[in-house]
Amino acid sequence: MPFALAKWYLDCVTDDGIAIIGYSVRLRWGPLRTRYAALLVNPPSGQSTFASTTHATPAPALDPSGTQLDWHAPRLEVEGCWRGDAAPIRATLLDGIDWQSPMPRARVELTIAGRSYHGLGYVDHLELGVPPHRLPFHRLRWGRHLTAQHHAIWIAWVDGMERQWVWCDGARQSQPSVANTGVILDDHSELRLSSGRELVDRPVRSLLRPMHALLRLPLARTVGAMRDHKRVTRSAMCDPSGAVLDRGWTIHEEVTW
Repeated sequence: MPFALAKWYLDCVTDDGIAIIGYSVRLRWGPLRTRYAALLVNPPSGQSTFASTTHATPAPALDPSGTQLDWHAPRLEVEGCWRGDAAPIRATLLDGIDWQSPMPRARVELTIAGRSYHGLGYVDHLELGVPPHRLPFHRLRWGRHLTAQHHAIWIAWVDGMERQWVWCDGARQSQPSVANTGVILDDHSELRLSSGRELVDRPVRSLLRPMHALLRLPLARTVGAMRDHKRVTRSAMCDPSGAVLDRGWTIHEEVTW
């Protein structure tokens, strides 16, 4: 059956460590047509809140200049503005897997249920024409590190087709090394991650319960087997001698199936 997924991922971490993650998804899988939007707010201490909807919710809107993105999702009680201050990045990871980050780093202003949040954030967009059960790998590692001085993004495929992509301040790295504890760059600088705190550690199926029609499809077994483990951590960019260049916040995840 024809498969097409378009997914926006948007995030923000405030100076005091509140992590906010938004998703906006449009899916076509054979006869199924569905939309999905979700919002996670995770304070440094206390209970996370998670809300989702399959009702018509406007997708994030990028302005013609590509420097501002607005997301208004009334059903999630969120209004947000991301103002990018770094050049966009785009890559075709594989035939049928197109990824881009129009805003590798952005200044973010959010209002959620009447409360205001400000911080550095990140936006990416994925267009996937390959259904989950045909992906040529079984483990995905992704992360982004942001400070006022530097930004880094990494994507790594493991268990099957082994590939990795790393960008630091917009420059693609030719021989990086990606691990759960950090990333080593071409010049032997290193991004080091603390243990941080857990944002999500649960089956993807539990996040998609509102999408009942999707979960009834036979080909959705792979989706049901996926597990998403996402963390927010303090992170440090270090030079080859180990000296700390700057400190910021990283959101990173490992998805397995």
